[in-house]
Amino acid sequence: ANRSPGSSRASPGGDPELGYGSNRFDGPARQSPEAAWRWFWYVLADWVAQLACWFAACWAAFVWVLRRFCYRVKEAMLHVSDSVHHWYYPYKAKYPVKVDVPGFQY
Repeated sequence: ANRSPGSSRASPGGDPELGYGSNRFDGPARQSPEAAWRWFWYVLADWVAQLACWFAACWAAFVWVLRRFCYRVKEAMLHVSDSVHHWYYPYKAKYPVKVDVPGFQY
């Protein structure tokens, strides 16, 4: 006889302990109330786990972008600070040694 995959009452894959009926296509409406609640909590836990993984991935991506962005901003601020410092205190600026200036050697 031709039967659809979900029409057999002895379909493999059913797990009565987990609240699934003998047919793996049975929803919570055909199950006992305890099994329906167990099914609901498993679905809710799965949804919360997926949401937590999504938030963790988004947070990791945000931190990665923030680190790369903050490094560029920090380097630009240090460059501006050094430029102002060298402009305001020109005697503290480090320049290469000139060839015609005598120096001391030990």
